[in-house]
Amino acid sequence: MTDKQIGAKIAKIRALRTKIETLEKQKKLMEDEIKALCGEPSAQPRMLGGYKVVYATFSRVSIDSRGLQQLLPDVYAQFSRVTTYNQLRIS
Repeated sequence: MTDKQIGAKIAKIRALRTKIETLEKQKKLMEDEIKALCGEPSAQPRMLGGYKVVYATFSRVSIDSRGLQQLLPDVYAQFSRVTTYNQLRIS
């Protein structure tokens, strides 16, 4: 593949990123409209436009890894894992 072809692919990737950002913004606006129609969050499913819609509150627990590392470094070391992955970054 030539440098020109690679440049064209990178330009297309950047254009797609911009398009994706625009679509994500549109998606969020539509989701906000549907949330407004649902009113307060509830675990009860609703039928809207022929679709089952659930707008509910969920919780999750997370660990403050920096705090744990500072207070109990031995426990942090015992339970921490390193994940290695490949990533392509284009700027």
